[in-house]
Amino acid sequence: MHLWTDYEGNTLAGYPIGRLNRSEGRNAFFTTATPDGQRALLRLTEAHFDESELIGRWRRIAAVSHSNLQAIKRAGQTTFDGLSLACCLLE
Repeated sequence: MHLWTDYEGNTLAGYPIGRLNRSEGRNAFFTTATPDGQRALLRLTEAHFDESELIGRWRRIAAVSHSNLQAIKRAGQTTFDGLSLACCLLE
């Protein structure tokens, strides 16, 4: 089992993992950058056999657009050192 700070400095799902902003239980939020250099937030959630449910929920939420909501740009799955993670890229 890793500490969330162990993820800093790695690349997951094609995004460089920056500083840990917040962690809570099996969720963590990291600074990252998109391929075009835009700052973003990457949410990682340890998957406990519910990754398809999490990803599906995030994709449904991504379809909602409102000026007061933070947009979800991408949702998917990745692994880190054999641990399955659901990931969500936020603007």
